[in-house]
Amino acid sequence: MPHLNELYRKHKEASFVVIGVTRATGKVATFDRKFYKDLEYDAETTLMRRFFQDFGVTFPAVIEHGRTNFDNYKVKFVPTLVIIDRRGIIRKVGHPTGMGLERLITDLLAEIPAAK
Repeated sequence: MPHLNELYRKHKEASFVVIGVTRATGKVATFDRKFYKDLEYDAETTLMRRFFQDFGVTFPAVIEHGRTNFDNYKVKFVPTLVIIDRRGIIRKVGHPTGMGLERLITDLLAEIPAAK
């Protein structure tokens, strides 16, 4: 998450947007190796919000109830990063590490927007 926070901070003035999406599943594993299962939606979202705060997430994040976005973008694992350009075209899907994000984002931001 720190690298996404940094990219967001660095490029948001150039219309770069990061939106975190996670989904409620009834169970949460935390980084301190605690595992919660059979959670009610409110309890789970409380833990997720705490995660966002603890890790200093500065970009908007939403919690999906269901699988619509995960299915639409064919997300198989978490975390998965989906890069969508200004025209709404998916340019890259995968694990955020090793994607060459800084270069990819810089190149996409340098593209001339399509005429309206």
